[in-house]
Amino acid sequence: MTFKKTFIMTENKKVLKEKPVGKNFLTIDGHEIINSFSFLEPEIKIEMLRRLYEIRYFEAETEQFIIKGQIHGTCHLYVGEEATAVGAIYAVDKKDYITSTYRGHGHCIAKGADIGLMMAELLGKKTGYCKGKGGSMHIADITSGNLGANGIVGGSIDIAKRII
Repeated sequence: MTFKKTFIMTENKKVLKEKPVGKNFLTIDGHEIINSFSFLEPEIKIEMLRRLYEIRYFEAETEQFIIKGQIHGTCHLYVGEEATAVGAIYAVDKKDYITSTYRGHGHCIAKGADIGLMMAELLGKKTGYCKGKGGSMHIADITSGNLGANGIVGGSIDIAKRII
């Protein structure tokens, strides 16, 4: 393996002075981009894939409840965006807090929420995360570091500012 002199930031925020040249790096418009995914352990990749499927399955079940009229109010599904949530959540530390948007089911599941409590929330049950009062757009799980979602575009910015 050949090495090229450069500076890059690794996942654990350590700076390397040399990096391997090869398939782990892409060049786009003259800029070298590190493919961090290629450095992950196989077990982490499997866990990420499991989370992707868990989000997709949850959303498929949610859609069926919507069709049957069992979920009331607005419900924005996360189908097709699973990788965004999983990638974002695996890039932060477990102890970090997150906020989300009106399409927050994926972030909630990726952060480790109990999907049983989430579904109870969507169905308006008292056993849900917010006692059935938050519904789809306001699920929060403080124990996993998810401060919740909201229905206002950009509304999470003020929440995030206050936790920094």
